Amino acid sequence: ARSTRLAEAIWYGGASGAAALLPLSWLYRAAAALRRFAWRRLLRPRPPPAPVAVVGNLTVGGTGKTPLVVWLAQRLAAHGVAAGVVCRGYRGSSPRWPRAVTAATDPREVGEEAVMIALETGCPVFAGPDRAAAAAALCRAHPVRLILADDGLQHYALARRRELVVIDGRRRYGNGHCLPAGPLREPLARGVRRADAIVLIGPDRHGAVAALGPVEAPVIEAALVPGLEAGALRDRAVVGFAGIGRPGKFFETLADIGCDVVACYAFADHHRYRPDEIMDIVERASVRDAVPVTTEKDYVRLPEEAKPMVRTLSVALEWRDPAEPRALLRPLVARSRHA
Repeated sequence: ARSTRLAEAIWYGGASGAAALLPLSWLYRAAAALRRFAWRRLLRPRPPPAPVAVVGNLTVGGTGKTPLVVWLAQRLAAHGVAAGVVCRGYRGSSPRWPRAVTAATDPREVGEEAVMIALETGCPVFAGPDRAAAAAALCRAHPVRLILADDGLQHYALARRRELVVIDGRRRYGNGHCLPAGPLREPLARGVRRADAIVLIGPDRHGAVAALGPVEAPVIEAALVPGLEAGALRDRAVVGFAGIGRPGKFFETLADIGCDVVACYAFADHHRYRPDEIMDIVERASVRDAVPVTTEKDYVRLPEEAKPMVRTLSVALEWRDPAEPRALLRPLVARSRHA
């Protein structure tokens, strides 16, 4: 957790240290470019039976790509498109990959994103570090017409038809350097050049769109808004806890919806909660007549016996212009019908 805070301070807070890491960033960029060239020009991965649309980000950390995958899967189903999802299974401990994921799958084995997507969409989900193998397994198990990849812009082994780039409007691109000196997974210009559409999530307070320069891809603006649970939590005393990329953002959301946030507990991203940790939070909340509240991603990682003691606050995508998402959906529906 300490190393994460230091990286955040260097990448986004202007702390010193980036200059010393620049030689490593140059090596990272060179290795990434070589890997991309090898997969695109030499190895040429074989496309899976169904077309793939990758939803990802150019920086490390959460930007809202998983809510976008959920939104797309739900809307595709409403258009009669049989879609499936592949995920990396980040930090999953499954003894075998790829593997099918359902709402009842243990998130410790496949990662919480995969379980959350299966729970919220009801569509078939497969997880595995080799997303090309996961896509192939998905197509063998289900007659899907389109595959959505949650993350994987830089996973070139997975052949794709479309790339949807998600950008956090609040944090932009940090200091603009590639890893480890900055948060970028690849140079900004290269990633944007490949994009078929760009989704900006959150207010563009720091010129995120202007920094992109001239782009051919449509830029569609959206926001993550609290779910229906917000009404029941308003004016309540709450104890917030989260183990996500930016716990502070969740605590700010609790305050924004009108909660009396009496205490906050931040854990490392993808933290695996122990029963005693949750009981400690529940007891502290009880003493202050408060409600323990966490995110949906954290909730699926809680011990089963602790879940009835905790409330969740979900988030959903809200589009600035309700007509604009057609630019995302229309090509995907068309691809699925010609697969």
